[in-house]
Parts: sequence; structure tokens; C-alpha cells
Amino acid sequence: MRFFRFIPPPPAVVAGLFALLASSSALAQSYSCTPTNVSVWTAQYNNQRTGANTSEGCLTPTNVGSGTMAQQLQLLTPSEPNTCSPSSPTAAACCSASYTGGSGYNPVYAQPLYIYQATVTNATGGKANIVVVATLTDQVFAFDATATQSTTNPCNASVPWGKWYWSRNLLGVGSSGDCYSSADGAGEPIPAPGPSLPAAGILSTPVAYLADNVVYVVGGCENKATGGIYWYLHGLSLADGTDNFTPVAVGSGVYAPASPNVAGVSPSGCTTNCVVKFAAQYQLQRPALLLDKGEIYIGFGVGNGSETEFSYPYHGWLIGYPTSSIESGSNFAFAATTVLDPSGTPLVACTGNTSPPWTNECGLGGGHWRNPAVFSGSSQDYVLAAMGNGGFQAPTYGSTTAYSYGESVVSFTQSTTCNTSSSPTSCAPNGFFTPSAFGTMNANDEDMGGSGILVTNPPAPQTPQLVTFDKSGQGYALNPNPSTGGLTGYNMTDCTPNCEFAGSLTSPASGFSGPCFGGLGGSGTPCDSVFSQVYFDGYLFLWPRLEDFDWCYPSSGTFVCDPQTGRLDDDNLSPSGFPGGSLTLSSSSGTGISTAVMWGVLNPNGANPYVEPDAAPAYFSGHLRAYQLVTAPNASTSFDVTKLWTSLDQWLASVFALPIVANGSVYVPTYDNGVVVYHP
Repeated sequence: MRFFRFIPPPPAVVAGLFALLASSSALAQSYSCTPTNVSVWTAQYNNQRTGANTSEGCLTPTNVGSGTMAQQLQLLTPSEPNTCSPSSPTAAACCSASYTGGSGYNPVYAQPLYIYQATVTNATGGKANIVVVATLTDQVFAFDATATQSTTNPCNASVPWGKWYWSRNLLGVGSSGDCYSSADGAGEPIPAPGPSLPAAGILSTPVAYLADNVVYVVGGCENKATGGIYWYLHGLSLADGTDNFTPVAVGSGVYAPASPNVAGVSPSGCTTNCVVKFAAQYQLQRPALLLDKGEIYIGFGVGNGSETEFSYPYHGWLIGYPTSSIESGSNFAFAATTVLDPSGTPLVACTGNTSPPWTNECGLGGGHWRNPAVFSGSSQDYVLAAMGNGGFQAPTYGSTTAYSYGESVVSFTQSTTCNTSSSPTSCAPNGFFTPSAFGTMNANDEDMGGSGILVTNPPAPQTPQLVTFDKSGQGYALNPNPSTGGLTGYNMTDCTPNCEFAGSLTSPASGFSGPCFGGLGGSGTPCDSVFSQVYFDGYLFLWPRLEDFDWCYPSSGTFVCDPQTGRLDDDNLSPSGFPGGSLTLSSSSGTGISTAVMWGVLNPNGANPYVEPDAAPAYFSGHLRAYQLVTAPNASTSFDVTKLWTSLDQWLASVFALPIVANGSVYVPTYDNGVVVYHP
């Protein structure tokens, strides 16, 4: 994964992005929705990451297409909530036009969460439906899902602004060596960890545990005095935002076994019992948090450094903490590219450096970028994660010895306990899959799992599959073993017909030429990157960059994509611009295409939205659209797509942050002062 230079939006552009009909307040009064007991407590609605809310009781194709949809609310996220007074708000205190090094600008990179009837101290009756919003400057807000302030929105006078019950700044935790500076009593978000991000406070989507009325959040910070980088896990009470436990420095004291030629290995000069230690300054915590059966999983890729990959010893880490004893330390740690034991016959020639520059891929990289998922086996759950560019060396078939797993999907048993001390034992995955085009993918920056991982829940007699895409647009359908968690395809050359899709959105990875540069094409062949996917009623839906809206239908144990009928060609959005469509689906039923509404945050500027040809900022000019999927005559394979509605306003959308639908409203995270909210 490569970063790209951050380009702050011009003030005039941001100021003009909120053009909205003045009648929106009147529209809000004509719509009512009775909330149901549905919470969006994790990324993409569930641990399978299907991207579909199948219990939406209010929004239907009929009322979405009635002509009354509009932006009805803005959940403002001022960087200094204490100075943004709801009773006398000012634009200077509450709004911003550009990023100025941490002052004013407070973009939202994480997906919001919607909690039904949370216990909230300041709420009438002690209960409220709330929206939890986390920002890049380490702020967390709990908004009322529908209530508005009595004063005029200081950032957009034509739209009411939301009421927050509490806000929390995650900085200032730890000792003087961490995010607390004795000089001024506070740290700051990690400043510009890569050219595509203005700051790295909270990038990952938090996760809520409803039974305990708590939300888990990981925030990044830098000590102003020492320059030290830290990632802290917080458990915030939904009642008032206070910590349920002392915040934990993620990865502190965590090690993984390594061979002597691994980048960053210790002790120096070791030949046996070598280890690599988690180093927060080389890592970026972007994947959504995963909570499954009492364990919180936290993933890391490269961060806080150069645009050149492999320029420092980062690894793809997955670290787990049991919620029952978070403060006692982690009991699970896997580093995707730290272990290199050439006892088997290597499929890739691999040598490593033990001192800078760590330019060789051996034992390096394998960043964990997108959301992990869970597959429920016959007797236990398995955690699934995709690792990007990095060293790969496969064991012999069936070996349980841990190796390097760059450009791979790995599977772990939920109950795996790994020794994470300074003398760790090996922690091998239950199964893994590495594409046969590994070498080409690695050379062209086509990270495996660019879309994240999705686990299907098909009707019988079909069985669940793991679906993911790399950044070239190549899809993979893997068959997890319900008894062992193993994945079809144990090494680079063992790929059955079920490993890769029968059709792909673009040329297969093996036919791709030229560098990918994060999906922007760069100086090579443009990639049709897939950054989000939705699974509903047995079908897979996606909108790749530079392509039309697409779907994939099940066939002979895998999926066939792009049936070429009913294609969407709508308002110059065919092909769409970067990053394609950020999709979510709502339906009042788990089945039936006619009940569903497909929502997409899209770039209205088409295929050329960039300030510079090779620049990919963490935001893009976006607006929201809604579509109805209509069954076509050949219903087994195709759909027609009808546009129901398009938002009149535009904003700076977060690249990897997906919208959510909950109890009659659509919540869209933005770089423009928070979250925008739509309903009829």
C-alpha cells in the first residue's frame, strides 16, 4: 500500500459544497419513522461485513423515490467542542474550510455507529438512540440520532445541526512518555502519517458492546515533546464517554517469533530464538475493530513515514485483547511477515536485511489494511484477515509451521492463544490462501483484500464463502472449512476453480501490467479497484472505480461477475471516478430484491477528479445516490437498475468510510465538519 500527498481542499471549494434547498426543514416535518430495535454496532452492520441492513423498517423504494429525500441534519464535529457553544455558535469555533495543522478541521474517516436505546446520562428518561462519531483528531461524539440544536447551523444555515450528549478527547492519556506532555498537558494526533491523511487520530471504525453499554475505540497520538508514537485502546461508556478501564497502549510488550533475516529482528545478531517487537511508530491502525466472543481484534499496516514502501521495518499485525481482562495485556498476536523458516522448499527466493534500509520484501510488509471478518464454523468461530504487499514464503502443503503471508488471506481459530512475551512460540494460521499471481501483484502494489473481506450467508444448499478483491479488481471466492478454518488453496500454485471468480471486473492480476499506485493507475494501466462490496439475497454487488455498477451471481460454487445486461449508465457516472461507489444496502427483509435500496456515495466528477494526476487524497468530492434493483427477465443472473434519488448537495467524502442506514436515515461520514444525514 502506498500513500499519496495530502492536498487540503481550497476554502472556496469547501464553502461551496453545501448547496441545499432551503425547504429541507419543511421536508423534515412531513416524515415520521418509528425506530425499531436495530443497532449498527460494528463496521458494515455485522462481523461477516455484508454491508446490508436487512431490518430497515422505514426507508423503502417508494418513499426514497417520492421526491422528498434531502439532507435533514448535520452532525458537526468541531475540533474543540468546548468552544463551539450550541447557544451561540460561530463559524470560527464550529466550522472549518481547510486543514490547518490540527486547528478547526476535524474530518471523519471512520464509519459512524448507530446505537438503539443506549443508556445515556443526559438523555430524557436515561435512554436515547445515538450516533457515535469518531474523528481524525482523536475526538469521539455521541449525538442524538434525530434531535437538533435550537440555534442556526453555523456551517450550513439551511440544515439543522445535531445535538451531542457528550464528546471526548482521547488525547492526554498515559504517562509523560506517551500522549501526555508535561509541558502542556496534552499530546496531539499523529501528524500527517502519510501524504493522503492530514492526521491519524482515529482512523478505524469503533465497535460497541451493547450488553455493557460501551464502545471500543483506538486512537493514535504523538507526544509533542518526544515525538513518540502510540496507539491506545479505550473503552468508553456510552452513558457519558468516560473510560471503563485504564486505556491500553496497543502492542506494548508484544512480540512475534522471527527468523534471523527478518527486518527489525532482535536481539541483534541472533541466530536462534529471534523475535520482532511491535513498534507503534511504523504502524497505522486503519482496519475496523472486530469484536467476537469476548475478544477485540486490532489490525495494523504501515504508517507514519515515507511514501516509499519497505523503507522501514513495518509488518502486518493482528493483535487481540480479551474484554474480560484488557488491562492485563494481549493474548493473541500475529505478524503476517515476520516468520521466515526456510525448512520447506521456498517458492520465492527470499533473503533479508537486518539493518536499514529494509528494502527487501523478505519478512517485511504484509500490511493489514481493510476490515477483518468472522466465519462461524461447525464448533467455533474463525477470524479472517487479508494481508497486502510483503514477503511470502509458503510451507509444504499441510505444514503447520508459520511462514510469511504477504498478499494472502489468513484464517485463525477464535480461541487461539499465542504467547506474546519476549520468548513467543509460533502462532500459525489455521489456513491461508495466496493467489498464483502473487509476484505480479506484489510488484504492482495490488494489495490482497483491498475491498476488505466479506463472508456470504447463502440459502441452502449453498455454503458460506469468503469473498475479497485485490486492488486490480480481481475477485476471489474462497471456501473455508467449517471444521478446521482452512481455506481452499494452501500455497501459490494450489488453486482450484473455486479460488478465483469465473469472471473478473478487469483483466486478471496475472494480465495486469504497470504499477497500480493505490488504484489510481499512475503511469501504468489504470486499475478497476473495488473498495466496497455488498452481499444480499445470494448476490454480490459492487461499483468499481472506472466501471459501471456491477453484480455477481452464484454459479457452480463460485461467482460470475458482470453479466453485461441492465448496466447502469447514469449522468456521466459510467465509468465512475475514484474510488468507485462506496456502497451500503437497506431492506426490510433478508430476501427479496424488490425490498432493497442500494445507496452509493459517488464522485460526480467522473474519471478525472484529481487535483494532480498522481495524487490520491483521503477524500473526494462526493454525493449520495439511491437505486432500486429491479429483477430483469433472466432473473437468475441479471438486474435492471433504476435511480430513485440523487442528493443536491456535495461534500468531501472519506475514501474508505462507508455510509450506514438505520431507522429511516442515511448517515454519511465526511471531511466537511462531520456527518451528513438524509431522509425523506
